[in-house]
This record gives sequence, structure tokens and C-alpha cells, in this order.
Amino acid sequence: MGTFCFLEKNKEIEIVRIGFSWKPFILTFFWGLSHNLWIYSVPWYLLTLIFFFSCINSVIEYNILVIFSFISSLFWGFFGNFILINDLIRNKKFQAKKIIPSSSLTGAILVYFSEK
Repeated sequence: MGTFCFLEKNKEIEIVRIGFSWKPFILTFFWGLSHNLWIYSVPWYLLTLIFFFSCINSVIEYNILVIFSFISSLFWGFFGNFILINDLIRNKKFQAKKIIPSSSLTGAILVYFSEK
């Protein structure tokens, strides 16, 4: 069962799933870049490059790179959607209108529009 946050701005609606998400878990900072979360994605990308090139030049061990990659995936998987919601509210001036628990996005949309 998932929970969805509905945000509105001038008849424009954004729907973001709350909680863990597989897309940011797998794509990490690339997911953030695709959602214009530059302030979080670019430093994370640079940190990843530092770890990667440090591993190539034998400054750190391969195990450290794997652990960093796993922690990075967990961070983006658990907090990516929260960062997106925060960005939509603060920077893009959306207003959170409703939080709807539903097993699917379609079900949440149906509930949202049936209550309007």
C-alpha cells in the first residue's frame, strides 16, 4: 500500500509517491537530475566521481566504493521523493492539497477527483 501526495499550483497538479521508491534507488542522482533537483544531485555526482576515481587510483579500496554506492542508493530510495516534494513546495510554489493512501496511482487519482 502506497501513499501519494497531491500538490497543486494554478490548476497544475503534481502527484508524488511518499516513502521508498525503486526509481531513485536504482538511478540515484540521475533521478534527481531528471527531476531538476540540481542542488542535491550535482554535489552527490561530484562525490561519486571522487570515490570512483579514488578507487581507480587505489586511494581507497573497492569495498568502500561498493558501500558508498549502496548507501547512496538507500539515501535516494528513501529520501528522493521527500526532497522532490520539498522542492516543489519551496521553489516551485506548489501547495500540498491532500495525502491519499492507495495501493495504486490510479486509485489515488480516482479518490482525489471523486472528492473534488
